[in-house]
Amino acid sequence: YLYFIGKRTFNPMYDNLQYLELSFPFGEKPYAIMLQRDQLSPFIAVPHTSSKDKDEDSDEKEKARQNGNGTNDAGKPVVIDLEGIEKRLVPFPLPEGRYKQVRGIKGKMLLLSLPLETALHEDAEEDGTGSLGYFDFETLKYEGVAEGVNTFTVSRDSKQVMYQAKRRLRVLKAGEKPGKNENSDRPSRENGWLDLDRVKVSVQPLAEWKQMFTEAWRLQRDHFWAEHMPGIEWQAIYEHYAPLVE
Repeated sequence: YLYFIGKRTFNPMYDNLQYLELSFPFGEKPYAIMLQRDQLSPFIAVPHTSSKDKDEDSDEKEKARQNGNGTNDAGKPVVIDLEGIEKRLVPFPLPEGRYKQVRGIKGKMLLLSLPLETALHEDAEEDGTGSLGYFDFETLKYEGVAEGVNTFTVSRDSKQVMYQAKRRLRVLKAGEKPGKNENSDRPSRENGWLDLDRVKVSVQPLAEWKQMFTEAWRLQRDHFWAEHMPGIEWQAIYEHYAPLVE
């Protein structure tokens, strides 16, 4: 499957001040495309007759989803049936909103949504007001994970997710909610908050000054021009002033 966010919901709202003024403040939904023509929609609930059948069905559905990551169980590339692919597009059973990120993981899909902001306070991404949650393909339900999120990323093995909350970073198991004992704001391995105060940055002022001088000289050499100052020997100018940096 291929997941993406699309602006395809045209459900306007009337403005409260401007007569007959219509707007589309939401309009977005996450979508899934079935890459092969014989795939079923991931939103069709599969009936289970026993716990064994349920496990087998879950394994088969999960195997099919994992095949959508570019390789199958044998490590061979997945063949994408391009013919008719535009007809194999299905929306997630979620309300329209303002979505920013979508990422598929094992059995679930991570989703970051933003609230509706006014023009006087529209920096929702900067303020960390997003909501991070996941859609479970087994239960076909959405569940929230964290609030106040700016952005998130997933590890290569899709087992961990790191999200930014304003100026803080947190690492959690992908697709799982933090436990009740993990809601402390103090950095620890248990709750996943990273102690950024432990990050040390080595600063070498002399090296920085040399870089700044060279960059400023290069910008002047490549972009500066005045009609009464032709034929400037920029290399000579560099060699003349460079010793001053020392």
